[in-house]
Amino acid sequence: MNGQQIEAALVYARQRYAIFPCDPISKKPYIKGWPQAATTDEQQIREWWGQRPNALIGLPTGKLNGFWVLDVDVKNGKNGWDSLKQLFNNMQSPPTNEERAALSSTWTQQTPSGGFHLVFKYPENLPPKGKIRTTAGKLQGQDSPGLDVRGDGGYIIGAPSIMADGKSYQAIKGPESLAVAPDWLLGLVIKSSPQKKETPQSVADGELQRNTLSEREQWYVNKILTAEFEKVKSAPEGERNDTLNRSSYALFQLVAGGYLNDEAVRDELFKAAVEREGGLTAEEAERTIASAREAGLASPRTISLPGVPPGFDLREDGIYCLSSRGGKDEQRW
Repeated sequence: MNGQQIEAALVYARQRYAIFPCDPISKKPYIKGWPQAATTDEQQIREWWGQRPNALIGLPTGKLNGFWVLDVDVKNGKNGWDSLKQLFNNMQSPPTNEERAALSSTWTQQTPSGGFHLVFKYPENLPPKGKIRTTAGKLQGQDSPGLDVRGDGGYIIGAPSIMADGKSYQAIKGPESLAVAPDWLLGLVIKSSPQKKETPQSVADGELQRNTLSEREQWYVNKILTAEFEKVKSAPEGERNDTLNRSSYALFQLVAGGYLNDEAVRDELFKAAVEREGGLTAEEAERTIASAREAGLASPRTISLPGVPPGFDLREDGIYCLSSRGGKDEQRW
């Protein structure tokens, strides 16, 4: 057993941070349903690392562990520090140098590629329905190459995890330094659900379907939702990203058509892609969903409900019944 990895994993658990094992090659979770499976139980952790002694230490971000992460990448031509400076330039009241220095005061680790994880306490007093979403390359709707946020639904790899190539995550400051993020930074990452619009195209906050759909439309749209989410969850290795792209495109077409809630669809697609065993990384899922969303919203779809069979009547609530029996034998079309 890799003594360094198991002992480091147990240290996190003893500090009350729930963890789970990840693949040292792909960084993907070994555990199906990792957000629910992540634990501080030492017996379970010893069992996991006993089976996979070289596993990386996965730390769920968001409310579960009480922290969120600003992931600053410097690889593949991207420089997160440059993107952060650009965000400063676009702010009406940019932070002072002293305020910017607050970024270096919290729990920090360096990634194998030379980037940094800046770890902050998860806010206790968020706006109504506010949250910190996991995003990749975007802050406040602006393209921010090299700047990712790991919040609800995401995870990071904890130091001193060692990748299969020998490169490792290095602790600069440990969890004991965990600090509250400055207000100017929280303003960039907190996502609030939009207020419900009083229009025919409005959607119920937090729900997948429009609140104005008939029962028949709801039934039909739900069939589409179920089918697309199942495709994402069951896609085989090598087809998972393409499947997520196709399913996301199809569902965001329905968002554009006014049938589904934009944010709820994004969240459910992300869960389906990431939380399965061997699923995509949070970064992969976010980028694919964002690209498909843009294309889907540009091509609204109107659903065509099946016609009513001869000899049946259709009620207003979407139920059809046999005309010859006076509506007693009801079935859903």
